[in-house]
Amino acid sequence: RLQFAFEEQWIASGGSIVREIDFNGDPAVFADLVATPDNMVFFATSVEKTQQIHPFLPKELAAYATSQIFVGNDQKLINYELDGIHFIDMPWLLQPEQPAMLAYPRANPPLSTDNERLYALGLDAYGLTQLLLAEQWSALPLDGATGHLHLDHSVFRREALPAVFMQGHAQTADAPVTATEPMFPVQTIAPSAVPETTDSTIPQ
Repeated sequence: RLQFAFEEQWIASGGSIVREIDFNGDPAVFADLVATPDNMVFFATSVEKTQQIHPFLPKELAAYATSQIFVGNDQKLINYELDGIHFIDMPWLLQPEQPAMLAYPRANPPLSTDNERLYALGLDAYGLTQLLLAEQWSALPLDGATGHLHLDHSVFRREALPAVFMQGHAQTADAPVTATEPMFPVQTIAPSAVPETTDSTIPQ
C-alpha cells in the first residue's frame, strides 16, 4: 500500500519510476544502480529490510523513506546503517528538547516509538479540541507535537519535519552537523547535499 501511494503521488508530481526492485537477499540486483543528480531511491520497506539494502547502494545516491524506519535515537547501531536516508517525522521524536515539547509530560519509562507517535497524536487532538470548543481561532496555526498544524478550508493539515540520519543520529534536515565520536574507530562519515530528483527506484 505504501509503495502504490508513493508511486501515485510521485507520478502525479511529474516524476517517473525507473524500476522497482523486490529484494530477496541477493545484492546483485543493485549492481547496476548509479548515483546521478536526477535519480533517487525510495525505500518502501521496513527498517529491518532497509538496513539490509542500504549498504549495497552507492553512497552518493539520494535516499528517502517514511518515518517507519525511525525507531528512536537510542538505537544507534540501527541508525548508523541508515546514515544519509531522508524522511519526515514529528517534533515529538525529533526535537524532544524544544520548549514546546517540554511543556508536555512524557511516559516513564518511555513508550515504544510507535506508541510515542500515538501519544503525540493524542496531545494534538486534545489541544485542537480545546481550541475549537473555545473558538480560539487566533491560536492557529499551531506548532504541535506531531508537526505544524493549520486549518485549510475546514480541514486540519499537518506539516511534519524533514529529517536525515547523520552519524547514527536522526536530526532535522536543516540542523548543523555536529562532530560525534564514531561508532567504530575507522568510520568516517561526511554529509553530502541532496540533489533535486525526478526519477525514482523503489526497493520493496
